[in-house]
Amino acid sequence: LLSSTADDLNYEQTLIKTLESRQIPFITVLNKIDLPQGHPKTYYEETLKVKVHEISCLTQQGINELIKIIIDQIPKDYEKSTIVGDLLKPGDICVLVTPIDNSAPKGRLILPQVQTIRDILDNNAVAIVTKEKELSTTLDNLSGPPNLVITDAQVFAQVARILPSHIPLTAFSIVYARYKGDLEVMLNGIKAIEELKNGDKVLIAEACTHHTQKDDIGTVKIPNIFKKLGKEVEFAWCKGSSYPENLDEYKLIIHCGACMLNRQQMMNRIRKAERANVPITNYGVFLAYANGILNRAVEPFNLNKSNNT
Repeated sequence: LLSSTADDLNYEQTLIKTLESRQIPFITVLNKIDLPQGHPKTYYEETLKVKVHEISCLTQQGINELIKIIIDQIPKDYEKSTIVGDLLKPGDICVLVTPIDNSAPKGRLILPQVQTIRDILDNNAVAIVTKEKELSTTLDNLSGPPNLVITDAQVFAQVARILPSHIPLTAFSIVYARYKGDLEVMLNGIKAIEELKNGDKVLIAEACTHHTQKDDIGTVKIPNIFKKLGKEVEFAWCKGSSYPENLDEYKLIIHCGACMLNRQQMMNRIRKAERANVPITNYGVFLAYANGILNRAVEPFNLNKSNNT
């Protein structure tokens, strides 16, 4: 919401150009219309080349109209309404594979698992939770194949070996790449791995600030996978709300599932990477790629992508 009563509009003009370049919706408001104005509304519209809405916070004139304009301009699909509800029908069975390892919090499931379970229930489907070691037994005890299996990406390879190829499979972090960000951007980003050269810098970004474990995915497992891929790259890490300004130093960004961010915050990180011309992907997409099952892992979303088998 861009509010102005200024005579000199240089700042507003610069800000509008920035918002437009970043594809950020905005509304321009002329406040204090209860007071004598130095310039009419048309002056602001002609100078800024945008539509201007007049309001008075003191008298409330124009406020109800502004609220309606704000609601109308919110992109209908900006906040995704469901995590997996569009992939399941009422009564469908979704098996969730949730490893309990050193990084798992004691006495509870992690946020993506909890939110996904709730989303499945909200959409009148059935959630069955199991560990990877009990997956075979779980499948044997079902009267038919599940409609979808969602696993922690760290056990992707093990789950893929157990699960028949006709059963849809994906990962929590891939589901969240779509829910919190842009899955297609993440899939395009993974292609950058083939172009990486020794010495290139890779940023690993996490939105939470958990304590690092000895087998931590961001600081241990992903770097080790790069070595197996024959890529001797340099790593940098950021956590929590910090996100580097110097993104153009990196050849690739690998982001966590972003369960601690809202979609606008994650999209801002994606757009910032795009402005710096730096490919961005996420943990689940990377691990599926590294295990040679990326096509299978994104098949439930019907993206018609061909990245890696």
